[in-house]
Amino acid sequence: AQWQAVQAAQTTAAQKLNPSLNTSAEHHSKATGVSPWTLAVALDFTFEARGKREARMDQAAGLSEAARLDAGQIAWQVRSHLRQRLLDYYAALRRVELLQNEIAARAEIVGLLETRLDAGLISGVEVSNARLQLQKTQAILDAETSRIPELQATLAAAVGLPALAFATATLQLSRLDRIVAAERLPAAEIQRAALLHRL
Repeated sequence: AQWQAVQAAQTTAAQKLNPSLNTSAEHHSKATGVSPWTLAVALDFTFEARGKREARMDQAAGLSEAARLDAGQIAWQVRSHLRQRLLDYYAALRRVELLQNEIAARAEIVGLLETRLDAGLISGVEVSNARLQLQKTQAILDAETSRIPELQATLAAAVGLPALAFATATLQLSRLDRIVAAERLPAAEIQRAALLHRL
């Protein structure tokens, strides 16, 4: 909205000043033989100094470009904030998935060690250590799982949706696994784009 307002000011800055027409009337109390009223009409023309209109247009164009860059900067900040929230949410989901796989593997290890303990091949200390590791992993999984609703709420706030509407939304997160290889892009082009076209 600010950018549009500045663009409108840029349009008005290019216009020439219109002449103005002023009228006035005076009443004279001591008028003998003539009308006691004096009427006046004045037509005013404004002549600007040389280059003043061009300077005004240049200033308006500069302010318009600054407003456009400000809007782009804000859009970039919103996008980067949203992407960070999305990455946090995706990382938490991946950690939960990996911890679930780890718990399944540790539970299998505990089962195998209990079988060996029953056969008398190992001591109970090894089984106890394996159970302790399983319990620690389960505690980490519980803590990570409890973070998911909070991360969903922050992601919903970044998008501008209520948390309930976001909970029913389907997200396509598969593209976050892909990493663009930097070797495909020439370093000079990356530097130029970063310096001149960050927005």
